[in-house]
Amino acid sequence: MLKYAARLIYLGPALTFGLGAAFVAAAYRLGASPADPAAWQGFLALAPLVREPVYLVAGLPGSGDAAAFVVFATAALAGVVIAFSSRPTGRARFIHAHLAFLMLFLSMGRAGVFSAGNAEIGIGPASLTDWTLDFSSFPAIGVGLFAVVALTCAASHRSVIRDMIARQTAMQKVESRRTRHSTVVAGAALAVVGAIATAAWASEWGPFGPSPLINACEQVKGHLHCWQ
Repeated sequence: MLKYAARLIYLGPALTFGLGAAFVAAAYRLGASPADPAAWQGFLALAPLVREPVYLVAGLPGSGDAAAFVVFATAALAGVVIAFSSRPTGRARFIHAHLAFLMLFLSMGRAGVFSAGNAEIGIGPASLTDWTLDFSSFPAIGVGLFAVVALTCAASHRSVIRDMIARQTAMQKVESRRTRHSTVVAGAALAVVGAIATAAWASEWGPFGPSPLINACEQVKGHLHCWQ
């Protein structure tokens, strides 16, 4: 149940980009039917939420309203795929969520949510500067969507950090296995060398001291050449 709830939260960025595409469509509809009250209602409802990001994309060199619609619609579909994908999509989810966050942040900034103070700014303890956020100039649905997208960003941060820790742990385990394997190989090599040295010593001296052949060679040393 918690897993499916998390997937629904990940749909927040997709919904944000979908609203951008819907705003472009509403603008086209308003241009085609300027006397339609429903067209005006849809346009004015979406304008405070996504107007600034859409105008930013549409105003890029070589871009336009059609390109903006394609960009936001593609981003919305990509968000749905990322949210319900069974494969690891940590980085894609991270980028997608933060782009949606910046999109809403821009809209809220232009709406004056983050503006502080007024024309009568004081200095010192008597300052009239007000640093509280003013959400009255932004739609409530936009504030809620911003909270969901911010939660998605936090979850993507957690996922990326968890993946980094898991990757580091896996690398440490691999390095530990390599060290253990090298130790075993070195121990086996030392055992083989020790066995060979022991066998050579036993064949030269025998189990009860030097062999008679070696004693004979020592006795005639300097007089005869002893071939073993």
